[in-house]
Amino acid sequence: MQDWPWEVADSEHLDDYLQLYARAADAERVVIMEMLLQAATEQPNPEKLRLAWVKVEALLNQNPHLHASTAQYWCIWGYKEQDLDVYGFSVSPYVRAWWRANYPVPNDWTE
Repeated sequence: MQDWPWEVADSEHLDDYLQLYARAADAERVVIMEMLLQAATEQPNPEKLRLAWVKVEALLNQNPHLHASTAQYWCIWGYKEQDLDVYGFSVSPYVRAWWRANYPVPNDWTE
């Protein structure tokens, strides 16, 4: 399936995915990062999302160029910030902040 990393990701297994990431090669890390972002998005409340994000962000900071295209997707730049609760992912505001700290936002992207 095209989106299998998102379909199999489970918010309760975030720490398992972090352990897999630590042992994985770069090609595998790209897929595991997608699972981590989906697991973070599915956290049951804002505080758990924030705690999950701290862990995910640390990995993004270790390999920003490896995960740039993945992060770009999760930013959902086609929508304004106030529309992310409808059209984006709960983790999108965090990913956008990370993106802005690491890359310029092209003028044709909506913020």
